[in-house]
Amino acid sequence: MSQVGDNNDKESVVKQAQAVHARGSALMELLAADLANPEPARRPKVIRAIYELGDLRYAAASTLLAEYLNFKIGPDEFPAHPMKKIELETYYPAIDALISIGEPALPAIADAVAVREREEWFKQNAKFVVAEICGVRHSNAWVQDRILLYDNGRKQLQDLMIPAG
Repeated sequence: MSQVGDNNDKESVVKQAQAVHARGSALMELLAADLANPEPARRPKVIRAIYELGDLRYAAASTLLAEYLNFKIGPDEFPAHPMKKIELETYYPAIDALISIGEPALPAIADAVAVREREEWFKQNAKFVVAEICGVRHSNAWVQDRILLYDNGRKQLQDLMIPAG
């Protein structure tokens, strides 16, 4: 009879962690390839990969998933993942995935949102994720603080790189 904490349990946990890492890495490769060169034929796989990374709570994928915050799916694509209800997360699978990952995803969301060239809808989706993870009261202030920190950091870096005239 095995006891909790014996070698068999530890080996099982290690094997399970290795399997999650291998699957998560493979899914990330698919998303990275799609970002570099989107192909319509790959779209159903991309949708499933986004949801699966969320289901795995694969925090290492947060940066990639944040790039997909504006990736919208249509009603005919919903069967790619079993849906409980039709909400914003349904149309934007990265929202669902990042919420599932939770707090470990926050730095990646902050980095993605701090890029000023992002569309407003992208930023709204990011605020929604932060609101779901942290609570509504904190989301706007949190995102704005991160943008300010990013801008200040960028300015300080530019000041260091550009010699004073």
